Amino acid sequence: MQPKLTLKKHREFVKSLWNNKTQNVKELHKITKFPVRTLYRWTSQLKKTKDLKQRRRPGRPKHLSPKKLRHLGQLAHSRAGATSFEITDSLNNTYPELNIAPRTVRENLWKLGYRVCIPKKTPFLTPTAKERRVSWAKAHQRKNWKDTVFSDETSIQMFRNTTLVRYKEGEEKPTRGVVKHPFKVHVWGAFCSQGIVGFHMFTQNMDGELYREILTNNLFDQAYHLLGESWTFMILSTRQGLRSLFLRINILRFSIGHHIPRI
Repeated sequence: MQPKLTLKKHREFVKSLWNNKTQNVKELHKITKFPVRTLYRWTSQLKKTKDLKQRRRPGRPKHLSPKKLRHLGQLAHSRAGATSFEITDSLNNTYPELNIAPRTVRENLWKLGYRVCIPKKTPFLTPTAKERRVSWAKAHQRKNWKDTVFSDETSIQMFRNTTLVRYKEGEEKPTRGVVKHPFKVHVWGAFCSQGIVGFHMFTQNMDGELYREILTNNLFDQAYHLLGESWTFMILSTRQGLRSLFLRINILRFSIGHHIPRI
């Protein structure tokens, strides 16, 4: 498939035919397949000026040249979290004669395909932690979880970070690392195949005494009521030392059929 010719190439083609004595509109239309109305206008211009220069159009010239536009794209790519005001200051410092406004910067970034969003949260996982998670999943992929109680904790951040970052359309949305325990409200919960086992909210820092209290009030009796005496308690946590913590939890509440594996 031949590339599409630009308007400038069309004008040059008609001008070359005109100079080679092909000056009849019908003949030009037969050769070029250009609209007859356009050819009448161009032949009239050739008769008057012997040239087909494009007329100068009204309007203010663009602030950003192709070079400056590339520089703008590089700034947006390297400084994804910078605001339009910060990028504007950087451009004006690099090109003192520019004097561009933040609104113009935003409009040109949109034309370049850049959008804004709040980064997705991703946990800080070490390579070792990732390998252990994959190994555990492979080892338990065929396990029957019918009599297993799952327990986990989550936290609700009171002051959400709403800082926007810029990314290019078509690319994956950016992510940002987050610390595991900022100031927030904590929620503990447990569930099994029969439904919810326990639920508890708290704001203080977790320690052994608090965890013992949560399990005593929200786990043992409820799990016994749903699953009977034989059930497995699965701790969804990567923190070290939880096994020793559970050994200190009122061991008399566990019957022989109660198991405490950990990830």
